[in-house]
Amino acid sequence: MKHFLITSVFLTVFPFACGCASYEGLAGKAPPAYGKLRTTFGGYFEKSRKPIPREERYENSWLQHRANWEFKRRFDKVMGQPVVTGEDIDRLNNDLLANQKLNAALGPQDAGYRAWLRQHYQYLREQLNAKLLEVLRIEPTVDISEGTKAKIAIIKIGEEDTETIREKERKRWIEFFRKAGFKTRPVFPPEYLVCAHAIMYGEEIRIAAARLGARAVLIYAVSVDTDMSWVGESIATLAVVRCMLVDTKTEYLYLNAEGDVKEKRVRLPGMIDRIGFEAEMVEKAMEVMRREILHELERIREEK
Repeated sequence: MKHFLITSVFLTVFPFACGCASYEGLAGKAPPAYGKLRTTFGGYFEKSRKPIPREERYENSWLQHRANWEFKRRFDKVMGQPVVTGEDIDRLNNDLLANQKLNAALGPQDAGYRAWLRQHYQYLREQLNAKLLEVLRIEPTVDISEGTKAKIAIIKIGEEDTETIREKERKRWIEFFRKAGFKTRPVFPPEYLVCAHAIMYGEEIRIAAARLGARAVLIYAVSVDTDMSWVGESIATLAVVRCMLVDTKTEYLYLNAEGDVKEKRVRLPGMIDRIGFEAEMVEKAMEVMRREILHELERIREEK
């Protein structure tokens, strides 16, 4: 219980009220009757008793309701099991929601108790999510250590959203995966299949890949930083490309790779094509990244 109290700073609150049954009564034990001792010493026990910490008082109030006590017993039982199933988690989640609704219908309490309940339910939710992750361990579903027939989707992301992969770049990717031993041509999900601002939500990217039957998705991003003189006679560009290959179903990370190129060019004033120079540097960085991908694939295959 001590651990439960210390960590109860994370929970969701609803307006609740407490019953009048005691925790001891719920456990099947009658509170001790002091009888003559209490009368004889004239309230000595009440005066000498140490005050109960506020968090413990709130928890005791919550446990005075038999439904809450029984829910806590079920919750602790599942949390204490070394192995649980998805069905166990679903049932416990339903119990948690029902318990929240029950307490919400009991009526208002003081502000401190409501704050404690908010933290309490938040903590229970976090514990339940942690147990769920134990059930849904992230594992690969594609064996990329061999030449696989699994379809790979390729998605390019920009600063805020996905970007269209042009035909020239697509051909390079198709040839690259063929040489890398993949027996199926990669696919390129169109932008309308990928949710706006997908860069913030990896799940949306994987869903878009799954719609095209891809079992893994290669996600890559390009960044360019250029410094050009004011008269246009010199330019310096740093191009960086990063990627990761993840499982569409489980989000398992197969590999990640990076390529970067930094070059400076000097020409006559006004004779530098900035856009063309940046595109050239990006392509060089892409080739460095592709070599790194091949290196990672070779490492994985050697481990197998």
